[in-house]
Amino acid sequence: MSTQEKQAWFILAVLALTALVYAALGLAVGFHTWTAGVLGLLGFAGLSPLIGSRDRKRGKVIYDERDLMIRQRAGNAAFGIFWLVFVAGMMAPLFLRGPDATITLATADLALAVCGAAILVFAIQSLAVVIQYRAGRHAE
Repeated sequence: MSTQEKQAWFILAVLALTALVYAALGLAVGFHTWTAGVLGLLGFAGLSPLIGSRDRKRGKVIYDERDLMIRQRAGNAAFGIFWLVFVAGMMAPLFLRGPDATITLATADLALAVCGAAILVFAIQSLAVVIQYRAGRHAE
């Protein structure tokens, strides 16, 4: 398994664990604003670059042109899907409520929307990396 695929699996595991803890806490005590503090666990995804750092220090090549192409395609897929969801989310109130409606949002909801967007991008990018490696587009 390549370093990039290991990193993608690690990020997916962090996302899944965070979702599990958030859901468990939310079901136990209710989904309050402070329950979103559990999303701080997503910071552990930032440790993914440490995967493969020993090999890199030893001088082993851990990324080649194909790995970089897979990363680029995964990033393009993630941001493409993000923009589709973002535009749909911004346009939905217009179509559901009409052009003259007023919507009031709590600031915490706006912060959660940014967090949700980051989760979406990381999840899609990691899934795209795993799918591309599993589809056989990259020879080990």
